[in-house]
Parts: sequence; C-alpha cells; structure tokens
Amino acid sequence: MSKIKTKEEIQVHKDETISNLSSFLDSLIQTPTDAKRADLISYWLKDFQLYISQEKSFDASKIKSYKRGDVIKVNLGFNIGSEQGGLRYAIVLDKNNKHNSKTITVIPLTSIKEERKIYERDVDLGRELYNRLKSKYDTSLEKLNKERDKYNNTLNTAQLLLNALKSLSSKGDPEQSVKHAITHTQKFITTQTEVLSALRDEETYLERIKFELQRMKDGSIAKIEQITTISKQRIFDPKGSKDVLSGIQFSNTTMDKINDKIKELYIF
Repeated sequence: MSKIKTKEEIQVHKDETISNLSSFLDSLIQTPTDAKRADLISYWLKDFQLYISQEKSFDASKIKSYKRGDVIKVNLGFNIGSEQGGLRYAIVLDKNNKHNSKTITVIPLTSIKEERKIYERDVDLGRELYNRLKSKYDTSLEKLNKERDKYNNTLNTAQLLLNALKSLSSKGDPEQSVKHAITHTQKFITTQTEVLSALRDEETYLERIKFELQRMKDGSIAKIEQITTISKQRIFDPKGSKDVLSGIQFSNTTMDKINDKIKELYIF
C-alpha cells in the first residue's frame, strides 16, 4: 500500500511535474519539426483540465443515447505513437449502452488517403459514412427549400392583401372590419417572418453538415485494433437530436464486417 502524502509533499510533486512539463514543451517549441507537437499537447492539456473540472457535474443522461453502429465525433486527446488521437470520428461498439452510463466503447476511424495503407487489421468502410451524411444533407436541404418557398409565397400574398387593405383604408374613414383585417394581417405577416427567420437557423445547420462532408469525402477506415472505452465527456457530436451526426449509423452489412474482423483478431 502506497504511503499517504502530506499536502506539502503533493505540492512539491505538482511543482516538479509542471516544471518538467514546461521545460519539455519549451524544448519542442525550439525545434521547428516539433513545435506543432507542443501546440497540440498544450491544447490537449487545456481540454483534459476542463474534463476533470467538469467530471463530478457531468450527467450522461442529459445527452442523447447511442446505439451500436452510430457515428460520433470524439476527442481522443494527444496520444502516443500510432495511437489514434485528436478530434475524430468513431463507431459506437456497445450493443446496449445505457443512457445514464458515463462511458462508451468505440472504434476510431481514420480517413482514406493515397499515402495511407489499409492494413489487414483494418476494415475499409469505403464512402458509406460520406454517403449517409450526404443523403441527410440532401433530404434536409430539399425540405428546407420547400418550407422556405411555401412561407415566402404565403408572406408575399399576405403583403399584397395588407397593401390592398391599407389602400382601402386610406379612402375616407375605414369600417371597423377593415381595421380588424389590417391588424390581423399585420400579425400574420409578423408570424410568417418569424418562421422564415427560424429557417435561417436550419440553413446554418446545413452549412455545418456541408463542412463535415468535406472532411470525409475520401472514405474512411475502421481501426479495429484500437477499440477503446472512453468517457462520454469526450463526445463532441452528436449530443442532441439537432447535431450534425445525429441519426448517422453504419449499415448492418458493415457492422457484420466489423464483427468478423473482431472475431478474427480477438476471439479464439
């Protein structure tokens, strides 16, 4: 059993650790080929400190639930050697992950590139992730355009009606019914304008999806040998139903390929 340290001993240990880390990062910064590593490590330390500070208050039940095959984007941090790190896509592996569970098991993904080999321990996922997100984008864009056209047409008609009512009202003392009609039409126009404004939020959402699509158009690879269990605090997207990757899930056929590779590598 390890000795219980005093506050003073812990303070000394902390000061030594921070001093050593600072010296190490300084040495990396001075080397052009390693300066970026110093920056990435610093980013991760900042994120890691934030995760620790929020650990006790984190409530997994306040974010969405996840199923096997779901695609999520996670922060794997700054890792060693060939370990997958940084902000990257991953596949949920849990068969039945409880909503209030604070951890989840995932398979990290990496993108297909000409200089990047697909090893025998990997599973080539092709462009399925891209195609599924592209389908979501196209469907959402078509729906948005129809909604926008419908409300624009209604708004234009209401504006013509309001102009006609005001013209009628300007010709002497208008009847009470005309005054009421003007008031109700103005309220209706305000409501339609608010709806159109809300649709602009949907446009922003679609722009976020479009941005993600540019990152995955070359296809993806599942790094089976790097299966890992992480805290749900590391999940960047999706946390709710309106996030970019919400509803994006790999097919049963693809998950069967992953199952076969897991059996091949780990089950005797």
